[in-house]
Amino acid sequence: MKKIIIILILVSLAVAVYLFGQNEETVLAEVVGKNGQFRLEIADTDDERQEGLMNRSNLCVNCGMLFVFPKPAQHGIWMKNMNFDLDVFWLAEDKTVVDIYDNMRAGIDSKNSEADALYVIELSVNTVEKYNIEIGDKFIW
Repeated sequence: MKKIIIILILVSLAVAVYLFGQNEETVLAEVVGKNGQFRLEIADTDDERQEGLMNRSNLCVNCGMLFVFPKPAQHGIWMKNMNFDLDVFWLAEDKTVVDIYDNMRAGIDSKNSEADALYVIELSVNTVEKYNIEIGDKFIW
C-alpha cells in the first residue's frame, strides 16, 4: 500500500511540475504529417512569430512550432538566439509543403521561402530525414 501511495504522490508531482511549466496562454495544435504526428505551439501574432522558439534550452521529440501568417508570402525564418538546430517547412494555404530547409543551424542561418506560404512549421533537426518529408507532402490539423 505504501508503494502505491508513493507512486501516486510522485505521479502527482510530475504532473504538477509539467503543468506549472506550461504557459497557460500557449495554444497547441496536433498536426499529422507524412508518417508522423507532431505537437506544435501556435505562433499567430507578430510578437509570437518574432520570438518563436528563441532562448529555449531544448525541444521535445515530435514537438515544435506552427507559425500562422496573415497572408501568403515568402516568409523568412531566422535562428537568432536559438540553442538547437531545426528542420523548417513552409506550407501553402492548403497545408502542402512548398519549401524545406533541413538542418537550419542555431544562431547562424536564416531563410525566406522560395514560394508563397501561409504557414511555417519548425521541428527538431533530422525530422525531414526521419519521416522522409518532401515538397508536395501534406500536413493535417
